[in-house]
Amino acid sequence: MRLPLRRWLTAVGLASLLVIFWTEARSTRAVGLLNTARYESVYPDICGWAARTLPARSVVMSMAASGALEHYTDLAYARWDWIEPAKFPGLRRGIEERGGLWFALLFPFEAEEMFKQPRGRWKKIGVLRDVSLYELQKD
Repeated sequence: MRLPLRRWLTAVGLASLLVIFWTEARSTRAVGLLNTARYESVYPDICGWAARTLPARSVVMSMAASGALEHYTDLAYARWDWIEPAKFPGLRRGIEERGGLWFALLFPFEAEEMFKQPRGRWKKIGVLRDVSLYELQKD
């Protein structure tokens, strides 16, 4: 009687492992875990693009790419979501009086949010991997 019980337990164990492996494979694919490197490579790509494109004394408004701008470039940046809209005109004036120019490096979700707040007229000057680069127009 022991042999059939051992075979049954082995079969149940193997079936359980197959269910676990199948479930994990589906979860990994659904989350896109194996594509992380490709998705995250957007940050060095867009930062290199901004660094090559923007003139000296640029200030780049960003949120999602702010850490990457710090890590991959020497560009000055400002978190648009940390600047109160009422304080932006004074900040803008101070930067522009020193010869600075304003740009924004924005993912689609944050562009929509940033442009809800009055911060001047922005012109899109390029797109790389769904990330847009904008220039603040002179008044």
